[in-house]
Order: sequence, then structure tokens, then C-alpha cells
Amino acid sequence: MTNLNQITQDILKDKKTALNVKEIVSIIKSDYSDFYNAKMKRTEKDDKETFLQFCRELYGHYDQLKKYNVYKTVDSPQKYYYSEDEEQEDSSFQCDNNESRSGLYSEFALYPLFLDYCKGQMGIEAMRLNESKSQKSRGKGTNEWKHPDIIGYKDLVKDFESNTKLFMADCPCEKFDLYSFEIKDQEITKSNLKEWFFQTVSNSSWANYSYLVAEGIKNTEVLQELELLCTSYKIGFIKFKKEEVEDDLANGKILIHAPRTNIDWNMIDRLAKMKNADFNKYLKTLIELNQHHKNQNSSYPNSFYKN
Repeated sequence: MTNLNQITQDILKDKKTALNVKEIVSIIKSDYSDFYNAKMKRTEKDDKETFLQFCRELYGHYDQLKKYNVYKTVDSPQKYYYSEDEEQEDSSFQCDNNESRSGLYSEFALYPLFLDYCKGQMGIEAMRLNESKSQKSRGKGTNEWKHPDIIGYKDLVKDFESNTKLFMADCPCEKFDLYSFEIKDQEITKSNLKEWFFQTVSNSSWANYSYLVAEGIKNTEVLQELELLCTSYKIGFIKFKKEEVEDDLANGKILIHAPRTNIDWNMIDRLAKMKNADFNKYLKTLIELNQHHKNQNSSYPNSFYKN
């Protein structure tokens, strides 16, 4: 049976770097949502208290974590890391402080915050797409730039009367929109603009609405170039930055609205063929949603969002 210690070990082995407790719990919330939500339901606590409870348990589980080859650094702030060398226990694990701010894993702390933003500000049912759950393809880089970070949908007829839904059931009209987001934890600059933008094009343009999400963009010339690229490739841009405030809220604003485009079924099938468990869950939810609108007796799909 999966437990917190095993999940922590899996995360640290996969990331290959030291993480603090809050970063570990953020990954649990986004990538192990069933485990996280089950605890929230079992304890009858809200999301914020559940998050803090996981943090407290990790702090208190250190003796058990060592049995899973998970150790903590001596330097402050303390971080946890995976090592098969028992001699490294409680040693000063070498990690680049700059990397800890701007490296890949700092994006993971943004995922649950952006999921909250999708639900609360955009009215989107969204979920994390974990690329590590995809079937491994042969050849280095085969799976590169194929996975967006966040995927979601908006039910366009959820509040319609039942007779309206029945009338629409056999009509060739759109009943929901699909969304895809590529998340970055830094500001867009001249040096990273094209790489990040075309990564978004590659992994997100299958959806009705595709967005690049980053902390902001200060350079006027870079913003103008981004606007031209967004117009040409029908991509949007969301400024999203975690504010340093006590309630840990995040601030987001759509600076460039993505136009609605047709679904690219070939790209969706490409993702489906990778046997990704998260994407399969997403497709099954859309199937249930479509069946619900055709048959009012069928149940409405469960929300991805738990709070």
C-alpha cells in the first residue's frame, strides 16, 4: 500500500535534487492528488489544513524516512534528498541555491496554486498532467515537448435546463472547451522566449485554448515579439506569480487572450497513445461529461478540484 514515506522517496528519486517540505507536499498535491484528496476527505479538513498536516507529518517522520534512503541536509533551511549511500546521512548535500529558485522543481510549487486560479478565476476544471506517467518511448528526447503541465475543460452547458441539453444532444454544437497550459516559474526574457513559446505550441496547441504561463515580462520589445508570435500561432499568455503574502495566495492575469481554435484530434491521439494515466483520466472524464449531456440520468463527472 502506498504511504507518505514511499511517495516521498519516489519524488526525490525522480527529481534528483534536494527539496524542502513545502515543495514535496506541493508535488504530492499535484502529482498524487488521489492520495492527497483521500486524506483530506478522511480527516474532514480543508485544503490549507491538509497541506499543513502533510508538512507536519514529514517533519515527524524522519526516522522512518531514513529507512527509505531519504535524508535531510544540515544547512538551513533544511531540505530532503534521496541517497543509497548510508554514509551521507545528515551530510551537507550539495545543491545550487540559484537552481533551487529557478530550477524545474520550483515550478511544482506553482501547480496547485495555478489549479486554484483555473477553478476560481477562469471557471475551468483543471488537473496536473504528470509526464512521468507516460509510456517510455525509445530514443532520447522522444517524449520531449509533448506534455503540457496543466490540462482542463470548461463545461459550456452545465447550467442549461435539461430540455435544452436534450435538444442539443444530437446537434453539432460545442458543449465544452478544452484548455492546455505550459507553466514557467520565471519571467520571459529574450533568451528564453522562443524556447518556451514553441514548447507551448508543441505540447498545447491541440486544445481549444492554449496558454503559456510565466511570472511576467518586463522588456517592451520582448512583449511585442510575444504578441506577434501569439497572434501567428493562436496562443495566449497568462502572467502568474506567487505573491509573498501571509495567506499564500497567487496572482494571475491574462495579458494576451488565446483565440478559440478547433481541437487537433491527431495531437490528442498522440498523447493518448503514450498511455499516460493522467491524460486517460482526463479523456474518461470528458466521455462521462458528454454522456451526461446526452442522457440526463447518467451521473455528472467528479470534479478534479478538491477544496
